[in-house]
Amino acid sequence: SDGATGRNISLRSAKAAAVFTGTDSPAISLNRVGSGKVYYLAAEFSPDALRSVFGSILGENAISENLPVDKTAPYVETGVFTKGNDRVLYLHNWGGDAKTVFRYPAAPDGLFTLRDAESGQPFAGKKEWSSQDFKNGIAVTLSAHSPLVLLMQPAQASQRIFSRLSSAHEKKLELLHHSPQNRIRVLVSAAKAEQMTKVRMLTAVQMLENNGFEINTLLDAPKTEMTVCTDHILREKLDSYKIFITLGSCIGDRKWKQEEVNLIKKFVENGGSLLVSANLAVGPHGWTANRSGKGVLLKEFGIELSEVNIKNASDYIIEFPLFGAFNVSEKHPITTGVKRFQSLGMSVLSAQNSPAVPLILSGASCEPADAPVMMALEYGKGRIVVMGDSQWLQPEIMAMGDNAQLCLNIFKWLAREENSIRVLAKEKIIEYTDYSIK
Repeated sequence: SDGATGRNISLRSAKAAAVFTGTDSPAISLNRVGSGKVYYLAAEFSPDALRSVFGSILGENAISENLPVDKTAPYVETGVFTKGNDRVLYLHNWGGDAKTVFRYPAAPDGLFTLRDAESGQPFAGKKEWSSQDFKNGIAVTLSAHSPLVLLMQPAQASQRIFSRLSSAHEKKLELLHHSPQNRIRVLVSAAKAEQMTKVRMLTAVQMLENNGFEINTLLDAPKTEMTVCTDHILREKLDSYKIFITLGSCIGDRKWKQEEVNLIKKFVENGGSLLVSANLAVGPHGWTANRSGKGVLLKEFGIELSEVNIKNASDYIIEFPLFGAFNVSEKHPITTGVKRFQSLGMSVLSAQNSPAVPLILSGASCEPADAPVMMALEYGKGRIVVMGDSQWLQPEIMAMGDNAQLCLNIFKWLAREENSIRVLAKEKIIEYTDYSIK
C-alpha cells in the first residue's frame, strides 16, 4: 500500500507484520489470541496488494482448503442497533438492485412487531414477526440510494410512540420524495453507485428548486428510455431533460459501458448539458473509479483524470487532505461572485485534448499548486462542467465560502441561462444553505 488512507497505530502486545515503505509505521499488525491470530490492516490496500497479503496469511498458516464465501446483496448496507429489548434495523441501498433480503441470524426468540420509523406503520402490513422470520430473511424493496429504518420490539411489550417531526424536518424529508415540476429538468444519476446523489445534497436541491430547476433521480442504467423517480417511479426519455448529472464513485459492475458513454455523448452533442465529477483520489476505490469508471466517460470529451489528489501541505492526516486553498478564475460566468471555494480536496484534471476552460485551480499552499480541479467546456451544441470531486455539494460544506454561489452558477450556465446569474445576497445564501431541522 502507499499508505494514502493509513492510520498511525501503536503496538502493545501486537507485532508489526509489515510497515509502510520508508517508515517504521506498522501497515499490518499481528496479535495472538489463544491459539488464533488477529491481523489488523492500517490502510485500505489496493486490490493487488490485498490479494498478496491474503495469500501470504494463508501460506504462513498452512491454510489450503477452499474457503466458503457467502454472496450478499450488493451495495446494500445493513445494521442492527440495540437498546434494552428494542432494536432498530437500518438498511441503505447504495445503488444496487431494488429487491433484497434482510437477514438477522442473531434475532432473539419470540414474537416481534416491526414498524417503519418514518410512517409509524407495521412493515409490509404484518402485525407480528417470529424469530425464524428474521433468520430466514425478510424481503425488502428499496430503491437505489434510499434508506429504510425499522423499529423491532417484543410483541408483548409496551409499544413506543413515534414523536412527530418538526415542520423543518418534514420539509427537508419532503425534498427526498419529489421535486416540483419546473422548466429546467435535471436528472441525477443514482445508478452507478454515485458518491453524491439527491439525498446527500438537499440544500443544493432546495436552492435549485427555488430557482426554476426540477431535480429527479435516475434509478437504472442510462438508456434512451429509463426508470426515473420523480414523485413516483416512471419511464422517461433522456432527451426530456436538459442536464444530466453523475457525481463520483462508479466501481465494480457500475462502471460506464461504451453504449452508455455513446448515449451521453450524443445527448450533449444534441444540446444537452452534463455535470460530472471524479472522486477524491485517495485509496484504490477512488483510483479505480477514476481510471475505469468516470475516466471512460470523460475521455470521450478530451478530459483525463489523474491519481493525484490536491492536499494542503500543512494540514493533513497521513495524506488525507483537510480543506486546501483554491484559486478561482475570474474569466468565466460560472465564477461570478465566487471569491472563495472550499472542498476537502480534489482530483487533478487534465484537458490537453480539450478546449476546456479551468474554473478552479489549487492554491499556492497545496500540493501540487496551480493544478486545474474544475473545468467547463462547450461540446457540440451542449455544455459540460467537470469537477475533481463533488463532496463540496453536501450541506455542511455548501455553507462554506462561496460554494452556494458557485453551485447555482454552474447550473444556470449548464441551462444556458448565464444572463440571469447574479451575486447572491448574504441573507439569501444563509437561507439556501440552512440545513438545520429544529
